[in-house]
Amino acid sequence: MTTTEEQLQTGPAGLRLIAFFSSSCSICPKRVPSFTDYVLANGIHRNDVLAVVLGAADEPAPYLDQLRTVAQTRLEPENGELARAFKVSGYPAFCLLDPDGAVLASGYDPAALPAPVAA
Repeated sequence: MTTTEEQLQTGPAGLRLIAFFSSSCSICPKRVPSFTDYVLANGIHRNDVLAVVLGAADEPAPYLDQLRTVAQTRLEPENGELARAFKVSGYPAFCLLDPDGAVLASGYDPAALPAPVAA
């Protein structure tokens, strides 16, 4: 399911984790398992996670189905709206948010992120 900002659902805690993957990134597919492990290990509700996949519309990401198991997904063109808003300069990128939406931590490896803040 592709989402727009208006369609994003939030679970009990609200949006807490945003991940950015690029279809042209060679490391991105290797980070998908650690991303899904992080989400599951920390008990983050699927509606509190957004995975943004950037690339050409005719270039589907082979790992999109894996991401959909733990996150809402959004497809964007390279340098898309959310990537610009979060000033993403490399991929993959992960942003852990507090309950108010402020970025608590970010990085290129989800395993390096701290556990999420309780709502």
